[in-house]
Amino acid sequence: MGNRPIEFCDNARDLGLILDSDLRFEEHVGKCIRIAFANLKKLYGSGSVLDQANRIMLCDALVLSHFNYGSVVYGPCLSATVAAMIQRVQNACVRFVCGLRRRDHVSSKLGEIEWLNKVNRRKLGYAMFCRRIIESKKPFYLYSRIEFRRDAHTVNLRNKNLITPPIHRTTL
Repeated sequence: MGNRPIEFCDNARDLGLILDSDLRFEEHVGKCIRIAFANLKKLYGSGSVLDQANRIMLCDALVLSHFNYGSVVYGPCLSATVAAMIQRVQNACVRFVCGLRRRDHVSSKLGEIEWLNKVNRRKLGYAMFCRRIIESKKPFYLYSRIEFRRDAHTVNLRNKNLITPPIHRTTL
């Protein structure tokens, strides 16, 4: 740029997300996990004086919120190993909220405290993101890529507002 070579770097930070050269977001998620466990460790000190509703609120605000920001961007790029690490953080939060021991299962408790697991939470985030785009028609460059069934042909359909999935190839 300007007759000078552009330096290559392994990762860059943009809008709070750490992008790596492979677009796997492993460093970003690793940083979020470290922050989340540090905040959870601080919460354990005062857990005995808090009721369950306050423990849920604090875990949502101080621990799990780190994974909600940008999940629409990095969610599809996560490997199974990294996604499992995020789920471990949520499992630790469930154990803190419900007063469970380290080896106790948390699956049944997720429903009791009305939390979605992190995979379903990311899916909900995608759905909310798409709904906002469809309702507001902004940003237009994303809205213009959405194909509705009513645009596919002129036949009057009952499900004219359904979205037609785009044709894609799974190979890179």
